[in-house]
Amino acid sequence: MRAGARPLILAIADSTVPVVTALQGDAVGLGATLMLATDAVVAAKTARISDPHVMIGLAAGDGGCVAWPIHAGLLRAKRYLLTGDRLTAKDAHDMGLITDLVETPAEVLPAARALAARIAALPPLAIQATKRALNQVFRNRFEEVFDQALAYEMETFTSEDVVEAISAFREKRKPTFTGR
Repeated sequence: MRAGARPLILAIADSTVPVVTALQGDAVGLGATLMLATDAVVAAKTARISDPHVMIGLAAGDGGCVAWPIHAGLLRAKRYLLTGDRLTAKDAHDMGLITDLVETPAEVLPAARALAARIAALPPLAIQATKRALNQVFRNRFEEVFDQALAYEMETFTSEDVVEAISAFREKRKPTFTGR
């Protein structure tokens, strides 16, 4: 996972070309992290975001512990990463996880393209330099947290709680976690 998630997240975050996400449905786990690595997020009001790692016994280690606090603040990030609860697009917008809201999924792509066109029409050197400076904020936080968070996720992969979460899902019952 480290070999896959790290370069993917950094490729988006380090791109000198601005990246605008068009979110028509749900962004979950690594999908939410990838969305939060971009420069703007246009979402339908029906979209939702979440990082439910903890709900299945895993530490949120694929970048959620980096991206959520940067955009939502540490306290809100803790609240949603420690519960795995889903956020509506409106709530995510209010928290700073989504930049632009539109009514329907059909409106998302045109709105995202319009925003990207607005950015692309601006002076390229200024856009690239501003993006590089902002990328440094993300990269600094990423380097502080990512490896440790991913190590915790890998550690929890072998826990009895993960096995219990999978068994409970298959058996359509509520899991009983032991912390082992």
